[in-house]
Amino acid sequence: RFGLGADDLNADLQRWPEGFAAVVHIDGNRVGERIMNTPSTELERASGALSTATEGAACAAAAAVRDAWRATPAALRKGGGVPLRPIVLGGDDVTVIVHAHWALLFVSEYLSEFERRSSNVFPGGPVRAASGIAFVNRSFPFARAHALAEGLCKAAKHDRDRSAVLFHRVTTSLIDDWSDIQAHELAGGKLAFGPYDTQKLRRLRELVAELRRGSVGRGALRGWVSLVHEEAARPGASSSRVDQRWARVDEVARAADQEGWGRACTVLRDLGAETGGRDATGRTPIYDALTLGALGIRQ
Repeated sequence: RFGLGADDLNADLQRWPEGFAAVVHIDGNRVGERIMNTPSTELERASGALSTATEGAACAAAAAVRDAWRATPAALRKGGGVPLRPIVLGGDDVTVIVHAHWALLFVSEYLSEFERRSSNVFPGGPVRAASGIAFVNRSFPFARAHALAEGLCKAAKHDRDRSAVLFHRVTTSLIDDWSDIQAHELAGGKLAFGPYDTQKLRRLRELVAELRRGSVGRGALRGWVSLVHEEAARPGASSSRVDQRWARVDEVARAADQEGWGRACTVLRDLGAETGGRDATGRTPIYDALTLGALGIRQ
């Protein structure tokens, strides 16, 4: 139904353009609950309508990736066709492998289309969905990447009345579950700003684009992120050093490009990071933006 080839997966992935792959898992929210509240005479219709919405949204998302891939310069493309392969498509579940560059495009398009297409499946409005994305090296074991994507998807369901996505780039072979990753790799969660609903995901991608324009050196931001991580690991540490470093980053960025850095700060405020690049709980989206930038995420 995707209109894509079904070659041997491992050999197929090696023909993709250079870069990370993304294992994407998407699952509907409250589907079991809504099925339980559906009259038995309506179950067959609702089940078929839900599958149709899932398949239609997946095809629309795959088409968006295809069009974006075709629009990229030929030098950035490689043999093997559109770099997206379906793994699971049924009910309200979708699992695909897609090149990291176009993973967020697939997910954002799917979530929007799924909400639109599922509006009449059950009484009470559209079905929301959650997505988890595991960004991995293409040689990384699929089963482990899929387990992480499922775990991220589950964590993205903390608010089941909205569609949201949570992602993580795997940089070590010793991955655990999402709670362990937050504790040991992401400064106890300070560097894990998601889940992102579709609006905040759009803003995050805008932040990535602003940081790419060079308003502030990414090295300076990475240094600030490292300090956030270091301070989180120190018992009883205050955030004063983090605040001082951010003030210096802000000063240098405004001197280099006041207008450009101002746009980035506006996006940060829209995301909820209003004070020193962080929200009221001390979490920051800067790490996520740097991660997506390093992966080469396309608008």
